[in-house]
Amino acid sequence: MRIDVHAHYYTSEFAERMAQLGSKRSDVPGGKISIDQRLDLMGEAGIDLQIVCVGAQQPYFPSASQAAAGARFANDFYRQLCDTRPGRFAAFGCVPLPHVEEAIVEAARCLDELGFPGINLACSVAGQPLDTPAFEPFWAEMDRRQAIVFLHPNMHCDAPMMDSFGLEGVAGGCFEDTIAGLRLTFSGVASRYPNFRLIIPHLGGTIPFLWQRIEDSFGRKRASGDTSSPITEPPTSILRRFYYDTVNNTPASLECTIKAVGIDHVLFGTDFPYLGHKVCSDYVEQSDLPPEHVHAIMEDNAVRLLGQRLELPSLPR
Repeated sequence: MRIDVHAHYYTSEFAERMAQLGSKRSDVPGGKISIDQRLDLMGEAGIDLQIVCVGAQQPYFPSASQAAAGARFANDFYRQLCDTRPGRFAAFGCVPLPHVEEAIVEAARCLDELGFPGINLACSVAGQPLDTPAFEPFWAEMDRRQAIVFLHPNMHCDAPMMDSFGLEGVAGGCFEDTIAGLRLTFSGVASRYPNFRLIIPHLGGTIPFLWQRIEDSFGRKRASGDTSSPITEPPTSILRRFYYDTVNNTPASLECTIKAVGIDHVLFGTDFPYLGHKVCSDYVEQSDLPPEHVHAIMEDNAVRLLGQRLELPSLPR
């Protein structure tokens, strides 16, 4: 069973309704590809089931009522997609943060009524980091539910000097992944709420590349007697509990991530329609990894993490 944990689905109807509610985005990537065409592309890459999410097009609107309406619309829209081809699509639901009470209500609807396997959050919410104290009740609820939380960059890093040469797309999203994952770690959120399962896309941004620096920063503080850190275990131990998808398409980066977090915490993803299904599967399958590692990434790990939360089809392969 090959599960693609990172994909998106947008149409003109989706963009128009979200714009009416407050979205500033109007792009519809992949909007001209029919469901049947999409399934054909999935078939070429051997993908049995694809999990979609709104990604950067979150309903994080200033008005609580509009944000709640946006999340409800998007989640119903994705539920409709799942129902058109039973067993071929699933969705990570979105929630109307920064409005915490409304977000908890919509998360419950996603997980209990719509049957979604998890929740998709952006790497920040209306300019606020995910470890903002006001969001603590939301994380407590995700922890209570042992929910799967899939992160995705806003594709607006808001860092200096990122406004030229396409750097926002080249590097900004990966920096968002990195910052969100590290803030959830260093702030103690992931330690206080150890039961939610976090998926960081794009091989964790730059987290695996910075592994030793992350470990050393904690070690230096402990050695100096600084006890101000909210965490008591090495941050890399916490980061190893997270999951990371393969969207990157560079074998060396894939190898770096595996060495840092372990083969069991790497999941297959495509980021479709921004990337192609086949190119994303080929780079893993044609890497120098042992066959058992390829199989773990492409099939076993996602089934182990998500299997009980999905209606898995029995498809001929």
